[in-house]
Amino acid sequence: KKESRDAKTYSELIGGITKLNGVDYSAVYNYNYYINRYPDIKKAYGGDENKTLQHFVKYGMKEGRQGSEEFNVTYYKNRYSDLRKVYGTDLTKYYLHYIKYGKKENRDGKTSCSLQGATTILDGVDYSAVYDFYYYQSKYPDIKNAYGDDEIKTLQHFVKYGMKENRQAKASFNVVYYKANYSDLALVYGENSVNYYKHYMKYGVKENRVADRLLEKTASNTSIMGAANTTVAQMTAYYNARATYPSYYANTDAPTINAFCQIYLEECQAEGVRADVAFCQAMKETGFLKFGGQVKIEQLNFAGLGATDGGASGASFSSVRMGIRAQVQHLKAYASTEALNNPCVDPRFSLVTRGSAPYIEWLGIQENPYGKGWATAKNYGYSIINDYMAKLKTY
Repeated sequence: KKESRDAKTYSELIGGITKLNGVDYSAVYNYNYYINRYPDIKKAYGGDENKTLQHFVKYGMKEGRQGSEEFNVTYYKNRYSDLRKVYGTDLTKYYLHYIKYGKKENRDGKTSCSLQGATTILDGVDYSAVYDFYYYQSKYPDIKNAYGDDEIKTLQHFVKYGMKENRQAKASFNVVYYKANYSDLALVYGENSVNYYKHYMKYGVKENRVADRLLEKTASNTSIMGAANTTVAQMTAYYNARATYPSYYANTDAPTINAFCQIYLEECQAEGVRADVAFCQAMKETGFLKFGGQVKIEQLNFAGLGATDGGASGASFSSVRMGIRAQVQHLKAYASTEALNNPCVDPRFSLVTRGSAPYIEWLGIQENPYGKGWATAKNYGYSIINDYMAKLKTY
């Protein structure tokens, strides 16, 4: 009282300790900030500044907790690739680096920052010719959801699984194009996709081989992916000229041929598959919805999914839309390495070598340079083009 000290006015703890075992954590820790940011800490230690600091040092740094407004370990780790190469995922070491060196070096530990300079090197191998962290994560949401900013796990996935799955991890390299462009490589590597990536890394770049587009010799083939190239009215007129829409569908989600065609257009647009391709394939497979083969009308299976040469009747679906969606997704599996936009309903999606048939002509196994494809019948893809799509265009 004699010194006029204030014992009446409420105040947060002033001058909370920042030193523990001879180390000053003030660059990354502030008592009041820490307990206000984390209610669990405040509840557990309620005003005990020593135990609060002990928690931060023993657990908080390992957990990546922010102890000061001036330092966020995630931002710091993301911003400096040189530190990630040394410390990896050991978060505590990033705090200690900033305390000992970073602050003196005017390194930024406060400003929000996404991952910078993601590594392309794994086990001494540089994958930069075929891999870019940012491209890979943006192209495949499943990868981003699984690994977030973990650059090591993302690269490990690409090396262990991505290359086998024909995934594209850099704009300048598409393994499907690389395979198609160079028959000399196909003779050596066949269907071993990983070897195409490795060849490009070691030799292809130096030889100026093209891997970001198809060379002219293959560019004349007809792509499965792309704009619709048809309309609901056109598909409806084409169908009505050749068949009568089955009464079986009267109580389904496609009671009319117009509704049926509208679903084709919507599902194809959702996945980037050409509607004229999918619709004409369905007309070929079902005989204009007359069926009569292994697959029955009640299965709502419009492209013989699962109906094998061995006599299996194939898959069944809960609605017309789901049957069409499965077909469209199966086409996308063959034609592209892009992720699906709708939940997968194609029961055979995972059985396809992704991107092995980007062209309609390659849907026939006999015409596919990799021996893959939708059907074993000779000239299967050419029949879709010449016997169906060519006629659809006339309406």
